[in-house]
Amino acid sequence: MDIILTGIARSGTTLSCSLLNKLPQCVALHEPMNPAELIGLDLAMENNMTAKELLAAYAAGERDFSKANLSGADLVDADLRGAKLDGANRDGVIR
Repeated sequence: MDIILTGIARSGTTLSCSLLNKLPQCVALHEPMNPAELIGLDLAMENNMTAKELLAAYAAGERDFSKANLSGADLVDADLRGAKLDGANRDGVIR
């Protein structure tokens, strides 16, 4: 039997997946998830960027940050109008 469990942020889905993974014959996947890893591809994010590096690249005219790893970057008060961030790892970004 296949089951899809979804939920909004901070609703307990990660805990649910952790508990389900303790059951035999059960595989529970949760976000953040890299689909490429599921099929054995190594498509790591382009690079880890600090907020300072991101802002410098943006000031230099770069707008495509779709492969950037911005995990944990402090982007409070950052004006990134026109920046392409879809696809970027934004886990833990401070806004």
